[in-house]
Amino acid sequence: MAVPQLVLDAIRFLLALAAPASLVALVLAGIALRREGTTSFSVGGGGFSKWMFWAIVMITLPQVFGWFAFWGVGAPLPGGGIGNGWMSGFANDAVIFVNTFVIGRLVPVLAAWMVLRSVIDWSEGYTPLASILGAMFLLAIPASAALLQGWNDGTRFGTAAVLEGAWTYTASRIMPIAAGLAVIGAVVNFAFGRPAIRLIRTSNALLPADRIYAVACGHCKIVKVQHKPDDQAVAAPHPALPHSHVHAAGQLAADRATKQDATGTQPARKEARHER
Repeated sequence: MAVPQLVLDAIRFLLALAAPASLVALVLAGIALRREGTTSFSVGGGGFSKWMFWAIVMITLPQVFGWFAFWGVGAPLPGGGIGNGWMSGFANDAVIFVNTFVIGRLVPVLAAWMVLRSVIDWSEGYTPLASILGAMFLLAIPASAALLQGWNDGTRFGTAAVLEGAWTYTASRIMPIAAGLAVIGAVVNFAFGRPAIRLIRTSNALLPADRIYAVACGHCKIVKVQHKPDDQAVAAPHPALPHSHVHAAGQLAADRATKQDATGTQPARKEARHER
């Protein structure tokens, strides 16, 4: 039995709304970043983390449905455009509304208000960091959406790939900048006689974050084994180890084999001497 055309158009309609929905989720993530401050980065309860997750899910929504095909459920996504006239018009209007009004006009105004709020917070003796970060995040929403779409590998693991790309970008780009700003803040605090040790510790903790993550991922990977026709297995070098470490490991194995050969030949030499 063929799927009705109205059902296919409804599926295409919902998939077309996924892209503007991801942009709206990014806007809400920026507002949550300003409202919640540092608590936004909590895994379970931060609004920033939740809206970022849903933005990534909306971007990778076609890849999420790939799991149904992997589980054996025959539910392929329909291709082509929307055949229904009012559905197609509504989807196009939603994309234009989000791009021109929400992203083009509303987001810059929200960022300007956050900058003003940072000045007010500074004058009242509070930290302006949350307002500044929120304004910067809102102004960078188009670039952030392009980055998230670029990290999508197009497979059913697309959501995880985007999350990994976001963490790699944060650890390799944002954290070193934050560490430098922490050092500058420590110097300013030291010049004005304020405590600076906390900022120095923060800088030392931010710098090696990407390396710690790389080491953790390296230990989690399984060394692949290549099987030869003569049933001899040769372990492939670990992809996370440098070439020098692999060479040193091979040299150590060769030295051990040489010692075993020398140990095995010693009894034979003693028997030959005894016969003589």
